[in-house]
Amino acid sequence: MSRGLGQLQRSICTYLAANPAQATYETLRWELFEQRKKAAIPCPDDTPARLRDGRLPGTWNSSLKRALDGLAEHGERRVIIDRRHLASMEEFVTHYPGKSLVASTRELRLVLLPALAAIVEAKKHLPRYTQVENETFYLKEYLGYNLRPFQNTWNEIEPELVKELQSVAGDDRSTLFLLVARAKSLFEGAPLECRRSIAECVQPLVEHGALSPALEKKITAFSASLVPPSQIGFLRLKSYIRSFSDIPSRGSSYRLKPETLHSLEDACPEVMKTLPGYQPPPAKKSGMWALDDGPRSTYGPEIHKLIDKTVFETFVFIRKA
Repeated sequence: MSRGLGQLQRSICTYLAANPAQATYETLRWELFEQRKKAAIPCPDDTPARLRDGRLPGTWNSSLKRALDGLAEHGERRVIIDRRHLASMEEFVTHYPGKSLVASTRELRLVLLPALAAIVEAKKHLPRYTQVENETFYLKEYLGYNLRPFQNTWNEIEPELVKELQSVAGDDRSTLFLLVARAKSLFEGAPLECRRSIAECVQPLVEHGALSPALEKKITAFSASLVPPSQIGFLRLKSYIRSFSDIPSRGSSYRLKPETLHSLEDACPEVMKTLPGYQPPPAKKSGMWALDDGPRSTYGPEIHKLIDKTVFETFVFIRKA
């Protein structure tokens, strides 16, 4: 017989009820920990409510994981767990800070990641790779170009799309032509160059209602099966991360690029100038001119903790059952 929910499990359920959109364990563990600290009430389960050397205590992580696993068990399942990569800049800003167990690193990310997102929104940083390049990479990396099932499905859809070319006009007709060209280059090796991915061609056709409902359903399902939307989002985010950071082929010593430091200093000067190790740029001698080919200021190692290899790990997304 069930003994009912424990205190931590009730806290998790309350948190998810107040945050109906998908949350993550990485965010949850910090927010519940801070709630417990603020309450200043002795905890019946003796879980410490204080940092250990600036880190979340291991006992807290262990207790919360056990509580969450209990809620996700079959039977009286109360939460659903989905382990996956981050799939958007919004998820990166919201959930990546909690990936670190170090309080100072989390705080750095909470403050500066929204600034990075704003820089992307303003198109001051472009992704390292286009969606076409990401699509090609995904098909090679995960499918090994074993595209026969997709080619068979495409062969069934293509005649209907070609027939639709006669009834659509303007930009939609051009987009439909590009969709056919992209598919032929992927599945038939045709020497056609298209700078849009399958998904980028399908999206505007769907938004404009350019296709019949039945054909729209077929091509939408085909696009989602070829490269799942979550993978499209993850690869796009990955492309932005690579535009922000120099990532070594070995090891985990990620470093923000000089242009990223420039952009962050422009966006958040009051934060950047208070970081440990910050040194303003040396004063230029009058009459001298030099190329701005490096950071205008000098920073200590703390700023480079903003992004590390954990950004590419899976996150534990949770929602009410």
